Order: sequence, then C-alpha cells, then structure tokens
Amino acid sequence: MIAQIMLSDFFAAVLAGATIVLVIVTYLNLRETKGYGKAMTQLVEATQGNVDATTNLVEETKGYRSAMTQLVEATQGNVDATTNLVEETKGYRSAMTHLVERLRTM
Repeated sequence: MIAQIMLSDFFAAVLAGATIVLVIVTYLNLRETKGYGKAMTQLVEATQGNVDATTNLVEETKGYRSAMTQLVEATQGNVDATTNLVEETKGYRSAMTHLVERLRTM
C-alpha cells in the first residue's frame, strides 16, 4: 500500500514537472510568435509602397498600350506601301535582267 502511494506520488511529481515544462515551452513559443507577428506587420507595411507603385505603373502603362495601338494603326499604311514597293522592285529587276540579256544578244 505504501509502495502504491509512493509510486502514485512519484507519477504526480513527474506529471507536475511535465506540466511546468509544457507551460514554459508554450510561453516561449508564444513570445517567439509575437516576434514573428511584428516582423510580418513590418513586412506588410514595407511592401505596401511596392503595391502602390505597381498599381500606379499598371495605370500608367494603360495609356502606353493605347498609344502603341494607335501607332500600329497609323503605320499600317506604311507597311502596305513598303510591301507594294518591294513587289514593284522585283518587277523592275526582272525587266532589267531581261534588258541586260537583250543587250548582250545585240
């Protein structure tokens, strides 16, 4: 009987010690987590300026996209004219080649 009481007192002491260790570990984890929370808050505040700058950049480039579209539409006629000039030049080359052949024959 005395052995049982001593054994149960021993287990009670072990459980009390384990509880104290658990409380200390929980306290340390909580303190460390608060530090992470502060760091995350600082990170969010630091990146807020980048988010604002990116938003402004997106808004600003919308105007560039419109300007580029207008430039492409305005230069489309030049592209067509250049393509026609290339085709005409091919025709002149063919005519000149034919003329050179005729001159050699003469």
